[in-house]
Amino acid sequence: MKSPSSPGFVQRLQRVEQLIVRRELQKAAQLLNELNKQERDDPRLYWLGSRLAEAAGNPKGMLEAAKKAQQLAPEWAPAALRLAAIYAHNKDFGSAIEHVATAVKLATDQGLLNAELLKDAAHVCMDVRQPAQALEWLTMAQELAPSDQGIRLGMARASLHKGDPAAALTIYNELLLAHPGSLQLILERVLCHLQLNRLADAAADCNLLLAHEPENPDYLYYAARARGETPASQPTRLIQDLFDNYAPNFDKHLVQGLNYRLPKDVAEQILDWYPNKDADILDLGCGTGLLGVCLGPMKGVLVGVDLSLGMLEQAAQHRIYDKFHHVNALDALQATPDAQYDIITALDMLIYVGDLQPVIPNARRILNPKGRFIFSSETAPAGTDSFVLNLKTNRYQHAPDYVRQLLKDSGFAHVDFTERVIRHEGGKPVQGFLVVAQ
Repeated sequence: MKSPSSPGFVQRLQRVEQLIVRRELQKAAQLLNELNKQERDDPRLYWLGSRLAEAAGNPKGMLEAAKKAQQLAPEWAPAALRLAAIYAHNKDFGSAIEHVATAVKLATDQGLLNAELLKDAAHVCMDVRQPAQALEWLTMAQELAPSDQGIRLGMARASLHKGDPAAALTIYNELLLAHPGSLQLILERVLCHLQLNRLADAAADCNLLLAHEPENPDYLYYAARARGETPASQPTRLIQDLFDNYAPNFDKHLVQGLNYRLPKDVAEQILDWYPNKDADILDLGCGTGLLGVCLGPMKGVLVGVDLSLGMLEQAAQHRIYDKFHHVNALDALQATPDAQYDIITALDMLIYVGDLQPVIPNARRILNPKGRFIFSSETAPAGTDSFVLNLKTNRYQHAPDYVRQLLKDSGFAHVDFTERVIRHEGGKPVQGFLVVAQ
């Protein structure tokens, strides 16, 4: 990489980076513009420009600047690594894996491989669900920086996600000896205990957590699991974190990767009922707005509800929904006045809610007298009385008879119950059912 190496120029580059870290973005932009006039083709300027665009919430500028940096310096490992991280953030996993591998190879070939680059590369691998590769690079990083406990923490997380909770537990025990009061480390150790079915150990750790925060919903959720109970629903934060990180390219992954057809099929049914498109619809767990896209612009009101702000931002780009509520679907149901909607949908949303007692009666209450509640769920194993939490997928499954009884008790007189494949995962169909209750 050919670029000015005068001490003054390098110091000013470092100054830009410091300003970005301190979020003095206007000053950083001004200095970056000055440096760009001095040396327009220095790739470090575009690398920093990408960092600045990220801090300013400009994803398009972030990607364009990173591409420019790599174009100017294709042999510069940090440029390839920066692009990899952005592709990972955008859920373009193929491009991310390609660029992160390029970055590590370039640094290796040039004799510039160091622990920090390997840590960053491993972070990208975790983002693209490649924990085995992340663990390999973190192991290399540990050899270069054996006292770096951040590397050890990364190794624990990679081991856990790779399906080796025993190895992860060993590292968490080691880290907790050095940091015995770390609630985050204790919480992550709980996950190891649960995967190893060491419920007594998980419960003991949950007690430590609850001693600090007795009402923390995450701690209460894992404490219930440690007692062998099935929690009524998942904590809000877990769902938010999952889908906020999953929002970019979610539609493509869901429809093409998982063969997800529910929004299309349900939209066609709604349009058969309401050919004039004059239905008022509440879309619970609307995600990126796939149902709205399949419905097209409506004459009636279309309202979306989702816990993930990232998902709602994606849904808003379609310009089809009239309104969005960034709230828990259960709270939305409880807060809505009676007889407001012709249709309520909950497609692939109840897999994050176990107890449907707060859901079905409230749905009946806020529907118009002839309104319909349309929802899907995964089918629980035979012998399940009500609902169960699938510990492999961390999703709820419901017993059909439990659902039928709740619908009857809530006043739904007509129920169409269709067994079907909900989506595909790992190339295998996920069995469930679609319900239309009126």
